Amino acid sequence: MECRISDLTELDGPFEGDEMTPSVCKRGGHCVEGMRSLMCSACESGWHRSNSYTQCERCNDEAALHRSTIALYLLFYSCAIIVITKFTVDAAASIRRPIHSVICKVALNYWLALSVLNRFDITQIKMYEWNVALGEALRNVFVPQWVGAVMKTIVFWKGELPWISVKAAIMCLMPHQNDRYISIGVFYLVLPFLLLSVVTVLSALGLAIRRVCKAMFKFSRSLGKSGPGPIGFMRRTAHMSVEAFSRNLNNEPRLLSIWRVFDGATIGVAPRFISFMHDMIPVYVTTLYLIWSPVTDTMLELLECEIFEIPMASGAKMLSRRWVVDPDLVCYSGMHTSLTAIAVIGLLVWTVGAPVLGLYILYRGRATSRLNDAQFLRRYGFLYLGFEEHCWYWEALKRAQALAYGVVSTWPLGDVKARLVM
Repeated sequence: MECRISDLTELDGPFEGDEMTPSVCKRGGHCVEGMRSLMCSACESGWHRSNSYTQCERCNDEAALHRSTIALYLLFYSCAIIVITKFTVDAAASIRRPIHSVICKVALNYWLALSVLNRFDITQIKMYEWNVALGEALRNVFVPQWVGAVMKTIVFWKGELPWISVKAAIMCLMPHQNDRYISIGVFYLVLPFLLLSVVTVLSALGLAIRRVCKAMFKFSRSLGKSGPGPIGFMRRTAHMSVEAFSRNLNNEPRLLSIWRVFDGATIGVAPRFISFMHDMIPVYVTTLYLIWSPVTDTMLELLECEIFEIPMASGAKMLSRRWVVDPDLVCYSGMHTSLTAIAVIGLLVWTVGAPVLGLYILYRGRATSRLNDAQFLRRYGFLYLGFEEHCWYWEALKRAQALAYGVVSTWPLGDVKARLVM
């Protein structure tokens, strides 16, 4: 049975300051199993959910499973970052932009535009008569259940795989309510640092494995052959095409078109490390922008408050600003103060800081006429490839637009229809 504000007649819940939170319905109904708090909108200890609009589910008792979920999340994102970076540097090295890099850019902006829709509950908007009639007519149209599930996933996807939910894993690892909220906020606050570290380790590991495999291959060939043998036409042509593709920028062979490999060159550790860090610049740029949406959504969620009318025992109603995720918490007081501090730091450093830094780099590149320079394209092409040259700032503008949508949906600025109009 669902408990709503209009059903509450008595106060029975945890204290938050000088107030007590109602959690019992007047008809004797209680929250469904695993749910608690005002309007039954939060999870009990030992229960989890990945989104605030879904019902809580019981946690698995295996802590190792939840830790591995977080590790898989970082690994999945790191691999996606490397793949997208390869698309970007391939486009930077080609006069004709490969179609997959353009599709990748369009898809990322599509997900960014749709990511704000999950904050608006459009079911609260009153339908016009022709909408109602159309809805009644469409009820007779058969739509497979899997189609609805796929469409819902497309609209409400927040950068996580359905079976890899970091928020759910953290909620299961943290037994206490306050600890889980702080842990989720801190995790997403340091998530860019974690991804930068993981993707650096994976890149270095990939280069090391390639170097070892190449050395073993040379050693095995030296044992099997006393001298170089003839090479067939097809094999020689394939070898030349691969070399031409890998050397199409700066005449240097690269792994996945990203990292220089220095085959046959004697280079010290320090120069090799410096070259590696230079090659990691496009990977780092992709990381900061790819993780922008999940971090921003979480930081805004920490600030998402609504004004509730809470019935008192005297029959009067009291207005109280509560956190939407867990209405037991009064906004900007008590434990929510810590969540607010985490959100403000995350918004300033990652949500605003990363796009502003990218915009400044492109501004300097445009001022020095380097936007079409091969090396500049390789490093920062993710920020403006796919746009016209005079629209070099468009990526930052789209981020500002998404942030504005998030702010409108987070702060109580009217009903849902008014927020959508804004």
